[in-house]
Amino acid sequence: MQNNFHLIRFIAATLVLFGHCYPLSGRGYDYITEISQGIFPTAHMGVCIFFIVSGYLVSQSLHNTAFYKVKKEADGSISFNQNLRVIVNFIWKRVVRIFPALVVVLLLTVFVLGPVCTTLPLSEYWQSSETYRYLKFIKLYPFVDDILPGVFENHPEKGINGSLWTLPYEVTMYLCLAVLQLINLFSKRNVLLILFGILSPIIIFFIFTYNQQSLIPVIHLNFVQTLEFSMYFMTGTLFFLFDDKVPYHIGLLLLMIFLWFGLGLLHLTNPTTIKVISFFALPYIVLYLAKQKGKLNDFGKLGDFSYGIYLYAFPVQQMIIYLYGSNISISKMFLISVVIVFPLSILSWFLVEERAMKLKSLKII
Repeated sequence: MQNNFHLIRFIAATLVLFGHCYPLSGRGYDYITEISQGIFPTAHMGVCIFFIVSGYLVSQSLHNTAFYKVKKEADGSISFNQNLRVIVNFIWKRVVRIFPALVVVLLLTVFVLGPVCTTLPLSEYWQSSETYRYLKFIKLYPFVDDILPGVFENHPEKGINGSLWTLPYEVTMYLCLAVLQLINLFSKRNVLLILFGILSPIIIFFIFTYNQQSLIPVIHLNFVQTLEFSMYFMTGTLFFLFDDKVPYHIGLLLLMIFLWFGLGLLHLTNPTTIKVISFFALPYIVLYLAKQKGKLNDFGKLGDFSYGIYLYAFPVQQMIIYLYGSNISISKMFLISVVIVFPLSILSWFLVEERAMKLKSLKII
């Protein structure tokens, strides 16, 4: 396809990698975050871009499954059995995209990284229940403590793979789409737009006023973060559903960049206003750039390496701190990270992800 989605995701993953260099080495915030006084945290921006792109592309996947691969009734609707088939096959596609590579990185973390980096005697490491508890992250809900016995305990940040915490939020967005399909709302874009228009001010109100530490019962996801990510994801979804109506013009792009980035960087308004603007301006900027045709469209010709970067960057960066110490310069840490993580992401794609994605065509029901 003639688009830049592969490139956008690659950039987003690299932003997360770069942004993590600072806290992992005990330096706090990166340069962009500092000069913007916290309005544009680099790693967080990368994550938000992922949710925008995911909202667009995953909705496209659901749409294609629902409206091109099932038989419709005379009135154009889908029967309950057909709808159930759509949902099950949609979820299956998400499972084969997310879990195979995740399983591999968890196994490598517990059985390779852990034994190499632990300060405990190996016998104690293998006998600890914490070692095997880490594998429970595969459930996603509730989130497992990101620690292994004796591993990275003296680092500025003690987490093993601090990127994985966003996965349960991503999967939650998939399940929300499945629910919309189940109640036959996903195909009714005008209704969804009205609902979004009604709910988004309420969601934004809760984002800024609700207890930042509150967890959603049972799944234990942070309530405010769930709302924030849902804003980006659902905006991406609506951009897909109204793809034929969205005016992608350079003038609008420049306006969105100024409203989102310019006002914030020049401190012409407060951080709260910028964050509200970002829920609508950032999706436009990202999707405008993603839809541009040109030579960059070939960037993802060999594969989608962004998920591999996302999975491997954090533990690799922690190992760099383990080997070089937290006094390593940011530029050196970033370059070493890139040299190691990018090849790992390529291997992950060709050895795991690409092969697993061949199972997408499997019809579960």
